[in-house]
Amino acid sequence: MKLFREALICAGLSGFLVACAELPSTAGRHSTVDAESHFVRIHSDQRAQVMDGFGASDALIIDPMIRHWSAQKNQKAIDGLADLLFDNQEGIGLSMWRFNVGAGSAEQGAESRIPDPLRRAELLIGEPGGIVDHSKQMGQIAFAQAAAKRGVNDMIAFVNSPPVWATKNGLTHPGSSDDMSRIGSTNLDPAKRLSFARFQADVVRYLRNVRGLPIKYLSPINEPTWHWTDQTQEGNRYNNREVREVYLATHAALQAAGLEDVVEVDAGESVEYLAALSDQVVSEFSGKPYSAGVNGEGLGDYRDYINLFLGDANLRRVVGNKISLHGYWSDALPERITDLRRLVKKQIAATSPDARVWMSELCVLGPATALRPFDGNGFDVNDMDYALHIARIIHHDLVDLEATAWMWWLAVTAYDYKDGLVKVDSTLQADSISASKLLWTLGNFSRFIRPGFQRIETEVISQELPVGAISELLVSSYVSNTGSDWTTVIVNLSDTSQPVHIELESVVNHSVSPTAATEWDIHLTNADNNLTWVGRTNNNKATLPARSVATLTRTKQ
Repeated sequence: MKLFREALICAGLSGFLVACAELPSTAGRHSTVDAESHFVRIHSDQRAQVMDGFGASDALIIDPMIRHWSAQKNQKAIDGLADLLFDNQEGIGLSMWRFNVGAGSAEQGAESRIPDPLRRAELLIGEPGGIVDHSKQMGQIAFAQAAAKRGVNDMIAFVNSPPVWATKNGLTHPGSSDDMSRIGSTNLDPAKRLSFARFQADVVRYLRNVRGLPIKYLSPINEPTWHWTDQTQEGNRYNNREVREVYLATHAALQAAGLEDVVEVDAGESVEYLAALSDQVVSEFSGKPYSAGVNGEGLGDYRDYINLFLGDANLRRVVGNKISLHGYWSDALPERITDLRRLVKKQIAATSPDARVWMSELCVLGPATALRPFDGNGFDVNDMDYALHIARIIHHDLVDLEATAWMWWLAVTAYDYKDGLVKVDSTLQADSISASKLLWTLGNFSRFIRPGFQRIETEVISQELPVGAISELLVSSYVSNTGSDWTTVIVNLSDTSQPVHIELESVVNHSVSPTAATEWDIHLTNADNNLTWVGRTNNNKATLPARSVATLTRTKQ
């Protein structure tokens, strides 16, 4: 069985030697970099956001897959996948985990109108005010317990649809487009709103108190702007008035359950950055107000979420002065890579200066473009170009948006689609698991930028770069709250190797000098390496291979 052995071991001796030939070692086996083209200058006194973590979700595949492996008594496979995702020595060290609270499409089977059984979800409480069925969602629960065992302390329970007993049509989605006029602005039955809120609080209390899961956030709504008429998964739409009502009811239910001080309402889950902005800002950016999703149906407003959540003092308190946004369609057009993220950051700061923002979900959607010459179809786990593209997006979300958390959509996918970190075939057999270059590239960030680390402003000074040209080196740096552990992530998008020299700007007199004698350890992901340790810098210098992501770490003694 190939399971995780191939994923966890280094890419092989030949790949290691190729990398080390370009990365100087303090052991004296390799020469010092002479041609210094790029100075990476870390401004240690210029601090930015404090990181909450990196994560992914257990939606769709985890529950049936882990159930299947458990039935086969294949604990080795469960542990191997958990190590791959959560271990910060052998895996990528995810520190956050999104737990999907199902709405009951699995029990409905074909009557759910969701054709694919793998895209249905079980329901933990089968009636209003009912008791928890301990046999439900056991695959997800077991795997979340494995994550907690490996140090994941921040879990988010997220809801795609109210339970089937709380919806207008008795389904976990609003039906087809033919049902729009009958269902209206939302599929939530307004008479069941309070029961829906209590359901969420009861589920979270069960997951925390009975199953021992560190659920610290509850997200009651997912992508409210969307029509949810494709009938391929659980989902629901809500206009802004209904969004407000659901969040207030959910917060009240947490209070009644005695959970208010330990579980925060996670707000927003906007489908894209544009939907979060005000009409004025969107019009200035794109020439017209935001009209996607349900906004053109005459059913109310389904946009302007920054003002909705952070501009209202009561809602701002309820959601902990934080907003979660999805990054869909923000990765394919040049003006959306940096300018859009900076606009979102600017409006959040103007609305609530101390607010945090999470990028809480992303995969590849939309057609191919010149910047992103592929769409979501086809998932080659060895595609380094795809991994580098997402590394670019992570960088800009952290630097330009100043996100304090970053989360991919699916941890595991059973589809030939770019929506997972790990791929399994449709039979869900453990020996079909394959780790992707995207997984290891995310690990260049998630394993080393731990919760509580703070981003430090960092610049790249390139001697050979023409004035006004854009560097193909993307660099960001972070320091632990104790000041002892330093991490710098460098994404080399170019087709050539790049020499770099790390400099740390003095806090005392702002002079620039090389870092102290302690060298930087280098972990590399490229076509030949998967987060592999390839040596150390030499006098704070190294040459980074073409098309690679390198994480440099050092500990101050």
